[in-house]
Amino acid sequence: MVRIGLFAATLAIVPLALVAYEDEPPPAHTGGFGEPSCAECHDDNRVNAEGGLLQLQGVPQSYTPGRPYTIAIILQRDGLQRAGFQIASRFSKGPSTGKQAGGWVVDGDLVQATNVTDSNVVYIHQTRKGNVVKPAGAIEWHMDWQAPAAAQGAVTFHVAANASNRDDSALGDFIYLAAETSEPAVPSVAAHSSSDAACPSVPEAFCMRYVLMKPSRSPSRTRLMSPTSIFVR
Repeated sequence: MVRIGLFAATLAIVPLALVAYEDEPPPAHTGGFGEPSCAECHDDNRVNAEGGLLQLQGVPQSYTPGRPYTIAIILQRDGLQRAGFQIASRFSKGPSTGKQAGGWVVDGDLVQATNVTDSNVVYIHQTRKGNVVKPAGAIEWHMDWQAPAAAQGAVTFHVAANASNRDDSALGDFIYLAAETSEPAVPSVAAHSSSDAACPSVPEAFCMRYVLMKPSRSPSRTRLMSPTSIFVR
């Protein structure tokens, strides 16, 4: 198992041919935040063409800081025998917009990670073994994303995938793009009512109690609500 926060890697730009990208597509080609997608080279078919489908599953509607989430990328196309993908997670709101959001955990030999040192954005992509589609027609890649330690803002995941025709060229392939956004979870507030001793001398039917409110993320801070706002009995 490999855990990736922001690890350094030396990158080299190689000629734009599929054979060079079987295990490491060029970084920064998800189509998000102004960067190109795989369609920059594999451009003889329309992006997200009919007959194929790319799904990005497991992205939470709202994330809890520090919590891990299993992300699945599913690519389908009739006759598909070889495929690749690239995904990145970046903040899409606030002062950190466009910067790396959270970390990744990759396990096994089907996916790996590359970090672009000038932007510190981590891109997860297939390995050479991870581009083989068996049985033909559909492939899934799985990885874990660990949410940022603090809720700094919305996180957007951009993924690009190549449904290759296996001719070792950029011709005849189909490129699919998808994106999902996760907002930081809103902290819940737990309410705790006072004991029955709160109003011992008042008739039960008219008894109103103070309610002690404890924000779940700040247990050391408390406040009392007005007794006229909470009817207990």
